[in-house]
Amino acid sequence: MSDQYQAFIRRIDEVPARDAVIAYRAGRIGINDMAEVCWPYIMRLGSEIARRFSFSGTGNEDDFKSEVWITFVEKVVPRFEENWKGRKQCLTPLVLRFASRMAIRFKKDMNQVLSHEDWFDEKVGVDEIHPHDLITEISMDDINKAKAKQKIAQILLAGVDKKGYDTDMDNEKPLLPGLTPMSESALKDAEGSVSETNERSSAAIARQKKRGLDNKPDHAELRHIRETLGYSQAVMAHRLGIGVPTYSSYEYGRTGKVPEQIMTIAREELVLEERQVNTLRTKYKADMSNIVRRWAVMAGVDPDNNQELAALCGVSIPTISRWRNNQIKPELDALVRYEQNVTDRIAIRKKIEEKMKEELLAKAGK
Repeated sequence: MSDQYQAFIRRIDEVPARDAVIAYRAGRIGINDMAEVCWPYIMRLGSEIARRFSFSGTGNEDDFKSEVWITFVEKVVPRFEENWKGRKQCLTPLVLRFASRMAIRFKKDMNQVLSHEDWFDEKVGVDEIHPHDLITEISMDDINKAKAKQKIAQILLAGVDKKGYDTDMDNEKPLLPGLTPMSESALKDAEGSVSETNERSSAAIARQKKRGLDNKPDHAELRHIRETLGYSQAVMAHRLGIGVPTYSSYEYGRTGKVPEQIMTIAREELVLEERQVNTLRTKYKADMSNIVRRWAVMAGVDPDNNQELAALCGVSIPTISRWRNNQIKPELDALVRYEQNVTDRIAIRKKIEEKMKEELLAKAGK
């Protein structure tokens, strides 16, 4: 494993998430406890991938991270094993594999063509994640942009029906199948039609969205609630208990009327969020130095040990130093996440201690 990749793993800090997944798989903690630990890890990893694929900070980033989270819970967690083929299995490479495929799809949706060199550079570790695991190599010097889009679309469409993913990190088989040969006539049609089709589709979608939001107040209110809460469409759909396509049709006015039950749940979500925010503002009103000291007391660590505090909160030592000197104070939602990190680490440590005590008692009984 390269030094660059080891540094990448340490920066993402997979250990608490990996321990939580293992504990959940062994039945030592519930799924909610596992999710609370793994959520910050997946969000950080999703942000890293979005940044490297050049759509960080766009409207697609939140949707991308939500889909990564759902896939992680549904696909990775049920299959993850502590050891694979006699070796300790890391969690981050597994997430990187499926999340990178998803990032390619998001790049396609944004009508951008990504050269594999943009991702596989010295910052990540070429010896750990191979370019052919993500996409068959395409020479951008030999084909134009329209042809490249068409070929990438073929790869993605061919991989849509593939079930599951490969958890064997030593298996070098590409995750996506190879290119399907195209006829010359198909390539010519692609060259002439891609630009025109994209312009027509974008204009039609824009008109449809505008008509829906202008003419239907409930659709506009639903969108306003989502934006006020700071949710992506995927998260909002999950909170309402419906699918993303269904929610999208409500928000963009593709349905006659949003069901009253859905609007009621959305309004209640907004009211609940406002109450929680007011409560949290009161809770975190103190100076940052006092907040950090409270976290240290909760965890039973030395409040003057920056290294222990950094490991506890999941941040760097310089950040802890600035917190303790009241030089900076994170936003409210970030404070909530940091305290959750502290709580999660305390819970995992207690679970491990209890398990060790049980094993010692069992050995003593023998």
